[in-house]
Order: sequence, then C-alpha cells, then structure tokens
Amino acid sequence: MMKTKELKEREEQLQMALIGSSHGIWDWDLENKLVKINDLYANMLGYTLEEIGGSILNFEVWKEMLHKGDFKRMIKTFCEHVEKRTDLYESDFRAKHKKGHWVWVRVRGSVMEWENNKPIRALGTHLDISKEKENEKKIKESEKQFTTLFEQAADGILVGIKGGEIIEVNESILKLTGYNKAELIGSNIGMLFEKETLVNNPLRYDLVKKGDTVIRERNIVKKDMTKVSVEMNTKILGDGRMQALFRDISKRKKAENALKNSEEKYRNIFHHSPLGIVHYNKDGVITDCNEYFVNIIGSSRDQLIGFDMYKEIKDYSLVKTIKQSVSKGDSYFEGWYSSITANKATFLRIFFKGIINEKNEIISGVGLIEDITDKKQAEVALKENENKYKMLYETANDAIFLMEKEIFIDCNEKTLELFKCTREQIIGVAPYQFSPEYQPDGRKSKEKAMEKIHDALKGNSNIFDWIHIKYDKTEFYAEVSLTVFELQNRKIIQAIVRDVSERKELEQKIFNAVTEAEEKERQRLSSDIHDEIGPLLSSLKMYIESIDEKNDLEKQKYLKTKLQGLIKESITNVREVSNALSPYLLGTYGLKAALKSVIENSKEIINIIFETNLLKERFPKSIETTYYRIIKELLNNTLKHANATKIIVSLNYSQNKLTLVYEDDGKGISEEDLKTLEPKGIGLYSITNRILSIKGNYKFFTDQKKGFKLQLVKEIDILKD
Repeated sequence: MMKTKELKEREEQLQMALIGSSHGIWDWDLENKLVKINDLYANMLGYTLEEIGGSILNFEVWKEMLHKGDFKRMIKTFCEHVEKRTDLYESDFRAKHKKGHWVWVRVRGSVMEWENNKPIRALGTHLDISKEKENEKKIKESEKQFTTLFEQAADGILVGIKGGEIIEVNESILKLTGYNKAELIGSNIGMLFEKETLVNNPLRYDLVKKGDTVIRERNIVKKDMTKVSVEMNTKILGDGRMQALFRDISKRKKAENALKNSEEKYRNIFHHSPLGIVHYNKDGVITDCNEYFVNIIGSSRDQLIGFDMYKEIKDYSLVKTIKQSVSKGDSYFEGWYSSITANKATFLRIFFKGIINEKNEIISGVGLIEDITDKKQAEVALKENENKYKMLYETANDAIFLMEKEIFIDCNEKTLELFKCTREQIIGVAPYQFSPEYQPDGRKSKEKAMEKIHDALKGNSNIFDWIHIKYDKTEFYAEVSLTVFELQNRKIIQAIVRDVSERKELEQKIFNAVTEAEEKERQRLSSDIHDEIGPLLSSLKMYIESIDEKNDLEKQKYLKTKLQGLIKESITNVREVSNALSPYLLGTYGLKAALKSVIENSKEIINIIFETNLLKERFPKSIETTYYRIIKELLNNTLKHANATKIIVSLNYSQNKLTLVYEDDGKGISEEDLKTLEPKGIGLYSITNRILSIKGNYKFFTDQKKGFKLQLVKEIDILKD
C-alpha cells in the first residue's frame, strides 16, 4: 500500500506533466463512488464544470454521460487491471456531447491506493480522440474500397517485389491464368511467359523502378499451356512494390485480324451502303465519302473531298454536332440541310461516331447519313391529319369514347356534357356502369354490353340501340356504334354514342298515333258492321221465317232451311270480324273478360290454362289494348309455328304492377332471332314495339327443346270509377 506522501508526490508529478496539454484528469474514489474531473474533460463535452455540477461527480451521474456498450467494455478492462493482468488501465469510450453527438475519449490510468488488497482510488487522464477515430474510419473505408476494387477488378492484377516475386493476386488473374492463389504467390512472374520470349523481350524492371509505367502487349502461358494475348501495364507503387495489370486482349486481337482480313469487304460496304457515309478528320475536313452520300447532298465527289465543314456549313447546330463527335465520341443530328455545293434542301438523320486509335484517342470521325425527306413530309401530313381528327373528335356533336377491352380510356367534351360528369368520373370505368341494371329486353346491361364488346373485338362493327344513364341516374335512349382499330399493338374500341331520346319520343308519338288511329278505325268498322249489317241480316232472317209455307211445302221448307243456315253463318262471321277489329268485350267489360272470351274460343284447338287475380279492375285503354293484342299475337304464333300441346297464360296485378306471363311447350325461338328481333314473320318485332310503346319491361325465355316464355311487367295504376 502506497503511503500518502508518496501518492501526493506522484499526483503532483502527474499534474505537472499534464500542465499545458490537452489531457483531462480524472480521480476515481472507488470507495465513495465519486469521480473528480478537471475542466478539460468538461470542455471536451462542450460543458463548463458549473454546468455539470462541479468537478466532483457522483459515479452514477458520470456513468449516464457515457455510451452504455462502451461503459461495459471499459469496466471489463478496468477489472482486468485491478486483477493485475495489465500494468496500465486503458480503454476508449464515447461520451455524449452537449450538442447531442458522441465524443470519443481515451482513458488511461492506474489504481493508486489499495486497502486490504482492494482498490480504493484510481487516477488517470482523458484525451479527446474523435479525430483519430474519424481517420481510422476513413482508412478502414479506404482499405475496404481498395480491397473491393482489387478483388472485383476485371483486369488480372499481380503485386510483386524485388525481381518479380509474386506476393499478392486478385481473382481475375486466377481466372485468366488457370492457376490458384497458392501456386502463384511466392513464385516469380516469369513463370507466366515463355523463356524465349523473355530473352527477346525481357521484363523492364529497370524502367518500372525509375517510375515509368510500362505498357506492353505480350502472350502469357496459362496453366493448361495455352496462350492468351494480354496488355501488361506495370508500375511501381508508393511502398516500393510493383503492380502489373493484365488485360485479356485476345478478342481485340481477333477483331483486329478480322478487320484487316475484311478490309475489302468493308470497302464494298462503304461504297455500296444504302446509307450515305462520310469520313472527316478532327478539323472537320471531309477525307472520304461514298456515292450515296454524294447523291444525297446533290454534289460531286471532287467538290466534297477536302470540304471544310466547320467553316462552310452555316447551320451552327450541325457544326456543333460534328465537333462533339471528335471530342466526346458520339453525336446525333436530325433536321433540314441546305447543300452548300448544290441547290438542294434535304431532311437528314445523321449518326456521328468518333474513330479512336489504339491509345483510345479520337483521331477522326464518320457519319452515317439517311435521307428521310419523304418520311418527314409523311409525318407532317400525319400530324396535320391527327390535328384534323383531334379537332373533329373534340368538336363532334356525338359522345365519343375510346375503350381498351371494356374500360373507358378517353372521351371527348361532348361525352362529359351528355353524361353530365367530369373526366375523372368516367375514365377508368366500364360502359355498363353508365347503364341501368337491365335493358328493356330483360337482359342484364353488363352481360349484353360485354357481348357487344367481344363481337366488336372480333372485327364486327355494329350499331344498336341502348338505354344509358347519366351520372345523376337519369335514363336516356342512345344509338351506339362500335368500331375497332389498332394503336401501338393494342386493340382500341371507338364507341360513338348519340342521344336519340327526342327521336325515340317522336317515334313513340307516331307509333301511338298510328295505334290510336288503327284502334279508332277498328272501332268504326266494328260499329258499322255491327250497327248496319247485323240488323239487316237479322231482319232478313225474320222475313224468311214468315214466308208462306202453304204452296210447294217441300220446296219452301228446303229453301227456308238453306237461307237460315246461310244467314246464321253470316251473323257469326260478322261478329267474329267485329271482335277481331275491336273486341266488344274489351271496351265494355275490360281485359279479363276479353281475354277469357278469346281463350275459350281457342280451347277447342289447344289446351289453354288461364290464371288471373283480376276481377273488374280497369286500366288505361292503351294498356288494355296492348296487352290484348300481344296475347292474341302470341296465341297466333304458338298455333302457327310452335307445334305446342299446351299454353299457360297468367295475368296478375300486384303492388301497382300488371304482370303477364305467357308460355307454351312448343319448339321455342332461336337465340339469333331473339338477339336481332328482326321482323321475320314470327311476330316478335311487332310484340316488342307494342311493349316499347307503353314503356314496359320484358324478358324472353326460350329453349328450342322446352318451349317459349315471355314475361311482361308494366307499372300502372287502376282507373278509378
């Protein structure tokens, strides 16, 4: 145990030694867990002694200022010193600076006092080593980068000493030579060359040691005894070692030989190329050109050879492009060129390329010239047509969509006006999203729209009627035209949508007027037949019955019987015609009575089941007449075409909806006829027109094996008495 006097003397010596230095002093009272520091340590961390509570700190306060991981390591090192495994306690740690960053500090010291073989006091110094740590970090990063570059370099690298002894190699030299690292390190570089070659063309260590960089093309001998051409670049490093870079130039050598062997071919290509070719030197003077270039410029070879492009060409951008090719290597020009040597303007596309020598120096240039005047004029014409199309597209009075598959990708202004939406609300959606769920024929809009789109994609242009809805859910009638064209290898559908609501309304008015006039004429004819012919025939029957039967009784009896039969038949026929023109029961007693009469008369021909919940309800005349005519037409179709054995007619009114379901077990209707609804003598066209006249919703169900079915629904109120 050191004496107090000796300790004081040593402390004074330490204090004297540190006066004027940048070392902070620490004095650790291990027994009381106090650490005494001087102002230099506080200053390292950006504080004054007053800011950290004075020169004597509680050990826990001092500990909180340190990096936790570093503190653990520092305590471990101190324990090793206490165990007398080290003469001096030394460790590096990070302390938090006042501004928030870490400061690297090196602590050194030793235990100064012991008591009962336990340390009670340690004394030492603090030194700011942040710059040293930063430099170490940079050195490590630099070494890492060097190692990475060395190992990943494409060129083979050997590092040697003295007379060529190899001490370091990279991966590329191993691949190039076929040797492994153990075989090369410690060997002489001469093992890679033939002895005769080294005698005739020795390795110039003398030049390398003088500081020259020696570049030679040589053949090295690989492990498998094959040869490979390399460019060997040798220089001396700063530490006296020599570094040799080996670049495989065997491909380049082959290319050079091939180039020499194909010089004649090149000349043929040069002179017969479909492109204009011009050679020029670094000063922009033409040294050679082919005939095609002469024709493009519209001059002669004699006028062009020796032509100074820098001085003579007036187009500054073209001159700048040529100069760029002999300074940077590549350049491109496209534009009009007015020939200096001939009165000719040509639109040219030119690729300029600098020509380099073996030293990778640009020594001249070559230009590949293409006359694209016709193409440019075509582009201008195309641009004009595009502008015209764009103008028509934007100013068209119809909505025009562009679709890819079933998604809108573009539209004109009329579209936004017609559908009352913004571009963002319509682009990216499908056409059926601007349609009601069902079309008037009962088919789902999505299903039917996809069918039309797929048909168009097959190349079938078609025009059809459609019910669309605006963004505010308002319905309107439209005429839609679909055509397909290709754009950048994509099939694009153009849809032209025309609002035909006014036309439909007019057609509806005309149809209603015709129907109304037809019904009035039927009523008039029915009334005339009933009022005029009926009474006449009845009177005739009465008169005949009063004929005197006294004379020629047998003859009169025969005549009377015949006349009565004829008159009865005439009255029946007149009644049937009258009912066909304007059914008396329909006008007088309503739809149920009229249909019941028709069905009863038809039961003699086919089995008919009539179901209804109607009693004496009456509906608007147009509705009753339309339903009556449709059922008559359906009965007629079944009897004529279906070969059916049974008909079911269901007519019910519920929740303000008048629903008709008509079905038979006949041969049904073909899908094609249902899709087109063309007037082909089967009555469907007339039926659908009648349904549309009252704005009803309908759906056909058909299976040529199971029969035909129609469902018709119309929202309508019962007429009040």
